[in-house]
This record gives sequence, C-alpha cells and structure tokens, in this order.
Amino acid sequence: MLRYGIPEEPQAFSKKLQEIESQLRESQNVLHITQGTIKNMLTYFSQTRTQTISYSLIEETRLFVLKEKALYHNLNTLKNKTNLYQGSCWCPQDASDKVRMTISELKRRKPEIGGCDFKEALFPVNVQPPSNFRLNDFTWVFQQIVNTYGIPRYREINPGLFTIATFPFLLGVMFGDIGHGALLCAFGAYLCLFKDTIEKDRKSMLAAILPARYLILLQGFFAFYCGLIYNDFMAMPWNLFGSCYDGHNIPAGQYIPKISNDCTYPVGIDPGWYGVTNELTFLNSFKMKMSIVLGVTQMLFGKFLHKI
Repeated sequence: MLRYGIPEEPQAFSKKLQEIESQLRESQNVLHITQGTIKNMLTYFSQTRTQTISYSLIEETRLFVLKEKALYHNLNTLKNKTNLYQGSCWCPQDASDKVRMTISELKRRKPEIGGCDFKEALFPVNVQPPSNFRLNDFTWVFQQIVNTYGIPRYREINPGLFTIATFPFLLGVMFGDIGHGALLCAFGAYLCLFKDTIEKDRKSMLAAILPARYLILLQGFFAFYCGLIYNDFMAMPWNLFGSCYDGHNIPAGQYIPKISNDCTYPVGIDPGWYGVTNELTFLNSFKMKMSIVLGVTQMLFGKFLHKI
C-alpha cells in the first residue's frame, strides 16, 4: 500500500493527481508488455519445431533434461580410471552378443563418440545375482502379482508360471457363475482383440487396464467353468439334461429318491438339489470341502517349490 501526501493548494493538488495517473498508465503499459512477452514466449515454446518433428520445444527440453539426468546417473555409478570410466553390470549370457553388436553399431553410426569395450569379468564373491525373467504381454501381469509378495531369488523356481493357471482358477472358485463369468470373459476378449484401437484413443478409460487384459480373460473363463460346475447362472440353476430327481409326488420335507441309480447329471450339480430343504447343507458342504482341498493343495505345492 502506498501513501500520498495531499497538497493543500488546488494547483499542487491537480499536479499531484496528474503524476499519479501518469504512473498508473506506465504501470499498466509495463504489465501489458510483460503479458504479451510471456504469451509470445509460451507460443514459441508450444509450437512444433519443424514439419518433420511433431513435438514442441518444451517436450524437447524435457526429454533433453531426462536424458542428461540418466547420463549423469549412470556416470556416477562408474569408477574413474585415468582416461577411462569402468563399471560393472549384470547381463544374461544369451544377450552378450546383442550388447556387443549394439556397441559396434554405435561406433559406426556415431564415430565422434568415444568407444567402449564390453568384457566378461569374474563372478563376484558373496554377491547374489539379480533375478531375470523373460516376460511378454501375457505373462507380465502374472509376474507382477508374484512380485507383490516377493521377487524370486536367483535360480529359484519362479511361481509366476504356475500363477497363470492357479490365480484365475481360484478366483473362478469364488466367483463361479455362468452369466457373470461369460460377461467378464467377453470383456477380456474385447480388450485383447481391440488393444490397438483402445491405445490410439487417448480419451479411453480402458487403456489403464490393458496390461491386465489376459488376466481378465482367464478370470472370466474360469468363472464360467466353475459356474458350470456349480450349475449357477445368475443365481439360478440350469436344467439342460433333465434332473435325476423327481419330487413332484413327494410331500415337502420327505426324502426324494433318484430316478435311477445309474442316473448322473452330465455337467455340474444336478438342478434337483436346488429348492429342497437341505439345499444349503449340501451346497455349502460341497463348496467348503472343495475350497479346503484346493487351498491345502496350493499351500503344499508352494512349500514344495520353496524346498526345491
């Protein structure tokens, strides 16, 4: 806040008022010039550099800073040996030829850059090598599930391979329903078939779950499969092959015998079990015992892998 002395004489008062108005106009002009300069500068930085380069100078500067940070970060891990920088790294044996080929290609394309050499060193003592997994779009999401609990050590059996089957199947055991499983499987199939289209659409919210598309597909498939075992479609049983039990002439609460001792429902639970007085007793006992068997089997399998 500024204070101005008010003159007592009218002429001095008018002169002081003109000075203040002149200062105000100058300040407004400076403000407009500054805003115009900032706007021109932002326009310059936001426009594409050339017709062949589609990104702006801001993006170019950002990428340059990231590259420089990565270079200095890697240089800090090296040791200065007179005129050379020496460092150690882990490399799979089957990838060593590819590394050497890349180095030779770099020397040919950019001879102005100082050369480098890649040599195999002795295995360090009391150092545990890092784990290396060959992953693709299908196995990546299952390996991430395993890594959340712990990354397998070097030469340890990787449970990610078995998780491809066990994880979606156990979810299907809990989420077993023909209708829900079919919807989830169809959604996963859509993500797999239209992956490229979804990636090109920057406004699509489905792009965030694309890495898990194969997981969603298998979860839907196993939920559909376990729904067939439970004979459960949207909380209703299917009677596709005819029930082995006929309770039309049997009073309520009475035992319903089988039509024939050789009668067996081809797929899943006989729909005759639904709607009877001991429905929950039978179905809950079946699902509980099956869950215990599957859970104990998985734990024993995990202990077996751990001991190998």
